[in-house]
Amino acid sequence: MQFGPVTFWPWDSAKVQDEDVKNQLERFFKLFVDHYGKAVNTITICSHGKPDFHILNNEKEYNELRAAINILAFSSICPMVKRGVCSNNNSIGSPNAEHFDFFGQTFKIPNDGLVVVATRSTTHFEDIDKVHISMPWGVSSHWGTPLNEELIGAFHKVFDTSFPEKVRERLFRSLEWFRLAHTEANNTSDASRLVMMSTAYEILLDFPEKEKSIYFAKQIENKLKKDKSISETRTYKNRQYTYIKAACWAYDFYQLRNKVVHGGQFNPEDGRYKDWINYNIVADMVFWELVVKELFENGCLGERVKKWAEKFQHDVKDEDRLEEFFLDWTMGFDDYHKALCWVAP
Repeated sequence: MQFGPVTFWPWDSAKVQDEDVKNQLERFFKLFVDHYGKAVNTITICSHGKPDFHILNNEKEYNELRAAINILAFSSICPMVKRGVCSNNNSIGSPNAEHFDFFGQTFKIPNDGLVVVATRSTTHFEDIDKVHISMPWGVSSHWGTPLNEELIGAFHKVFDTSFPEKVRERLFRSLEWFRLAHTEANNTSDASRLVMMSTAYEILLDFPEKEKSIYFAKQIENKLKKDKSISETRTYKNRQYTYIKAACWAYDFYQLRNKVVHGGQFNPEDGRYKDWINYNIVADMVFWELVVKELFENGCLGERVKKWAEKFQHDVKDEDRLEEFFLDWTMGFDDYHKALCWVAP
């Protein structure tokens, strides 16, 4: 799988011609064990440029590698969340980002007996044949929903120099916050996840300094409104605003964010949106739709949409709405809007 200059490929010792490099890598990969201490049999290599083993040249290459991992996390997590919401099945749950932990290592060939286990603040030098890196308990054995090939191809185009640089920066930064919001490390609270997801939205939608809740609602009204969308009314500073239910969710979501960051009490019930579905689960769905529509607006995906629109353009007056209709249909956005009762039957 490839995103721009970054390629993810399964470890295959046959692809490495240098015997010293091959032997060192096989020693290194034995560090990674499953929940029961056995060496894992699936190692994925993240290569920048040619699929081989070399030191990254600069910070730009490292950032592109990290962005590709964030994209992979987003593209894997959102379909699973949608599957749970649309089937009303809370046993599917919301996946986590521990599936996408990544590790880098520099070796002195031919026989480096040390491995460096580093964090932002500490560095440990360990015997390569003694230390183990265990699979996080939040990681399951497999994913139940395949990745959307059209979406994967769209992200590949984001790395191209012709793609607007400011839009790419917003996308990449917001996707990193998305990944962070889905970590289960240290039992991250729902309140903290909510704040991290709101930060992802602030970056993606370029929030202003003031009136953020209303701005968020207006953006969702503009980008997610459909022909059968149901409206509700909210009161803000003694003024009444009527928005579609998706925009009302956005307003309430950001009000919850303000409650958390300003020290208000946040109970588990405060985070519940509908039945077992909480505000963070809805946030995943809306964020997914916004990102896909950003890619569509910048010409990264939509070939199927345009073909359908061309086929039916003689039967309708509003061609722009026709493309929007088929984008919602081909990507499955309508499904979760129906599940959340945001559109009329």
